[in-house]
Amino acid sequence: MVKRNLLALSLIFLMIFSGCKLFIKPDINTKPADLGKLLSGAELTLAKALGGYDVAMTTAMWLQQISGVGGQPQARYYYLYQPKEVNNLWSDLYAEVMKSCDSIIKLSDERNAKYYKGVAKILYALALGNTTDLFGDVPYSQAFRSDSPAYDPQQQVYQGIFKMLDEGIAILSASDPGDVELKGDIIYNWDVNKWIKAAYTLKARYLMHLTKVQQVDYQTVINYLNNGISSLDEDMKVVFYVNNTTPPIYEYLHKNTGIGNNITYQNILVDRNDPRITALGYNGFWARQDAYFPFVQYTEALFLKSEAYWRLGDSVDAKENLKLGVQASMKKYYIDDNQWYADYCSYVDSLPMDSLIHEIAVQDYIDLLYHPEAFVDWRRLDYPVLKPVVGDKLPRRFPYCQVELDRNSNTPRDVNIFTPVWWDIQDSTQTFVLR
Repeated sequence: MVKRNLLALSLIFLMIFSGCKLFIKPDINTKPADLGKLLSGAELTLAKALGGYDVAMTTAMWLQQISGVGGQPQARYYYLYQPKEVNNLWSDLYAEVMKSCDSIIKLSDERNAKYYKGVAKILYALALGNTTDLFGDVPYSQAFRSDSPAYDPQQQVYQGIFKMLDEGIAILSASDPGDVELKGDIIYNWDVNKWIKAAYTLKARYLMHLTKVQQVDYQTVINYLNNGISSLDEDMKVVFYVNNTTPPIYEYLHKNTGIGNNITYQNILVDRNDPRITALGYNGFWARQDAYFPFVQYTEALFLKSEAYWRLGDSVDAKENLKLGVQASMKKYYIDDNQWYADYCSYVDSLPMDSLIHEIAVQDYIDLLYHPEAFVDWRRLDYPVLKPVVGDKLPRRFPYCQVELDRNSNTPRDVNIFTPVWWDIQDSTQTFVLR
């Protein structure tokens, strides 16, 4: 009997440590995955990942909107971003957010939870879009289906982004929520019309990202935006304190030092006598205890529309949407200065076409402090002109994480933070070309 028990134990340990799976009868009392918890967890994790030190503050330092004046921020400010420092961010984006969205999509088919599937498609597209814009080629077609997934070319990843957004819009437009109780949406609380508007705005965003590499139908961009976010109240955002979470920038600044204002960004505001300067310091509006993170927002939509009209040669509508964008930005930052705004409108009206695009780029740069989309638009427009803090190059992407470099032979190794991503070609003749 003793020998038999020892033999049984030996076999169990052998199977465990050799990697074999033990086939155990499932517990019939195990609760099924909670779609609401999966969704809220993915939404909150994505907001914290994009709105925290590794993304929001790092890109703001590289754009010289804020400065790293000591410790790790100073190293990051001087373009030292090591692969091992990216491990947690990569895990948040893939293992937490995109994996949760993938699970929701699969479970939604099993449970007829249609609205969950539609929202998960849009959230997945948003997470994937931010990831590829930061890193370049990333796993998509084989993600969560292989331990060493292939890294798809960014051009193909973008096709996947548009496909998921279209599918999400179609599902939510069908007005059939399915059979599962709707809960867990901490962004729009299941206002599907707002989700659809956000998806159309994202379609416009990602189409405008391609201005350097292909002919873009700018009227289509405008059409998307006309169906998209139309007020500050419709911004796609996570409010941290409502979800018992401390805003990541507030938390970082109150636990660490090494961040300060940047003279490049501050001088732009000072030279324009811009009243938003009171809100746009490194510890200003976005560093408050009641701060939120906006995934996509009304101000961005207006600046995109202004640029699209400019590229179509329509100065009237380009100027009108630029002025509306600045007005919305002032409202967002709780700034009320009618005289300054009136003077600014007169200034915009006086701008010739070749200067107008630079003003659109500057206003986008001013408004999108602590937002990764500012890093995208600066790379697209190559404006404002920035001088490297050290060396002769400016960062154009994030490094791949050390875990992927160690375990996945498909991870690209011929790039660094100064290597442009696919849509960021370095051809000055293509910058600010009317099409």
